[in-house]
Amino acid sequence: DHHHNSYQNHYPLQQQQRHAQYASTSISQLKTEARRLNVDLSNCIERSEMIDHLIQATSETTTTTPPQSSGDHPENETTTTMIVHELSQWNTSQLVTLVQQHCPTIKLEGHETESELIFHIVEASKDQPDVQNKLVKLCNFTNMSISELRQYAKHHHIDLSQCIERSEMIQTLLLLSS
Repeated sequence: DHHHNSYQNHYPLQQQQRHAQYASTSISQLKTEARRLNVDLSNCIERSEMIDHLIQATSETTTTTPPQSSGDHPENETTTTMIVHELSQWNTSQLVTLVQQHCPTIKLEGHETESELIFHIVEASKDQPDVQNKLVKLCNFTNMSISELRQYAKHHHIDLSQCIERSEMIQTLLLLSS
């Protein structure tokens, strides 16, 4: 993918990570994020243009924002908010299954209520970027339609032909998308 390679050479790591995050986001989510950031996407025709506008906007806010006194980066707050919002729509057994299947490094003992589980998952993921990335992907995948999931899989050369249920598609994409 030529666009992606040239992208890596021109932009700092932070923007590359944001690009990767937006690349697996649905168009409606991109539009929601644009409204949240007061970014005008009315001139954008291609999805890549939307992503470029959002990255440009978030880069400008990142450089003008003074560093936070805590260890948190501003973009992590957005990620955390998104993860909390997504997980809050899940019941306890779904949360437990999610952690067991995709985030085995997170220990759930002693967390009974949904809100305790969500808080624990989010807190634990802050110290584990790979787990946090997986949760972000999961959030993105759960917000995609079946056709969007198939499109994503095709674009990333992932075979979903054995998947019947939507949940199986999401499982497969989480396992096979790097």
